[in-house]
Amino acid sequence: MNTTIKDFILNNYAYDKDESPEDAPENKKENYFSICHYILKTAKEERCKKDEALTSSRFFQWVSGLPSIFDILYTFENAADVLIEQDIKIDKTNYVMEGIKAIYEELLNAEEYYQFFKTF
Repeated sequence: MNTTIKDFILNNYAYDKDESPEDAPENKKENYFSICHYILKTAKEERCKKDEALTSSRFFQWVSGLPSIFDILYTFENAADVLIEQDIKIDKTNYVMEGIKAIYEELLNAEEYYQFFKTF
């Protein structure tokens, strides 16, 4: 089964109606753009100083801290270990960073749509 980046984001976004903040969107496909916005907003609030932008390296550092709303680091590390066990030559660090970078770029693309739709 092929999983898209969108599916990956939806499957790894953690929402608990009893524990999540009030502004956290429910984990439903129709909330995809809101979920991406919320993930980026949370990463920026937790990782950046007041006037800093959320860059891909800051996003990676945030993910490395195993945030409860989007805990994806283990998934990429585990996938890399499986490939290495199958004698596929990869650089584990590079594999993990490239995967997280792809997720970050998808979040940014979705954020553009979120901002566009928010104006209506």
